[in-house]
Amino acid sequence: MLHREARRYTRICLRGKYGRALGGVLLLGGGMLLFRFVPGLIGTWIVRQGAMTWQTLLASGTGLWLCFWLLWQCLRFGVMMPVQCAVLSWYTDMLHLGMPDGRRIFFAGLRDWMRGMGFFLCTELCRFAVWLPFVLGLRGAGFCLTESFAHEEDSIWLFAAVQCLCLAFWGAVLAVRYGLGAAAVPVLFLSDRSITPWRAMRRSQQMMQGRRLSAAGLQLLLCAAAFVPFWLPHALIQYVLFLQIRLREWQQSEEREHAKARIHHEAGTALHA
Repeated sequence: MLHREARRYTRICLRGKYGRALGGVLLLGGGMLLFRFVPGLIGTWIVRQGAMTWQTLLASGTGLWLCFWLLWQCLRFGVMMPVQCAVLSWYTDMLHLGMPDGRRIFFAGLRDWMRGMGFFLCTELCRFAVWLPFVLGLRGAGFCLTESFAHEEDSIWLFAAVQCLCLAFWGAVLAVRYGLGAAAVPVLFLSDRSITPWRAMRRSQQMMQGRRLSAAGLQLLLCAAAFVPFWLPHALIQYVLFLQIRLREWQQSEEREHAKARIHHEAGTALHA
């Protein structure tokens, strides 16, 4: 019943604003796809021109390609971070949830842009660090299997490959769990520009406690809606509504806990007096 009411409420919010909502989400999705696929297209063009092969591009040209990738990621961050926050804040404002003044951040000033850049850069580095055990486990398993075949299936290398696969599996579980728990980080940043990345990540993990499966379902719905573009505004506004409702619930629970602690403190002070 709650999901049905949420869908009905989001349809009401989209009335008369569907065109702008679709344009915003297409701008966001198109920009993300562009920045994701352009490096691969450039590499394909270099190979087709005959300048070098994929082996030389990924081996001898590793340093040059790495520099290009880092510069491209910085450009992606600088361009898409304000767009992502603008679309998210506009969708939140469209839900009529009563955002305070200054909550809609479009990064018109250099100071806001630099602060947002630093905030989301820290969160991206944390996400990258969480995925490292999975990547290292897969690379280690491949190396150990190669050495095992070279040494006529040596049991030590096979045992090491199994351990690396276990590391990759549990690393993937940890990374997915962390990613679902950090889903509310952008919402926390838009609600409080003074929050630090570490506090936002800790609060997001607390907020999403027991709600990770719901967040995963909404994220899968959003990915599936990418194949049906006209459904994208509905999927995105449902996801934003879920995060905003969870934020309100967490804030109310924190206020109740603070009120209880203050009452207990005042009662203890009165008894001692």
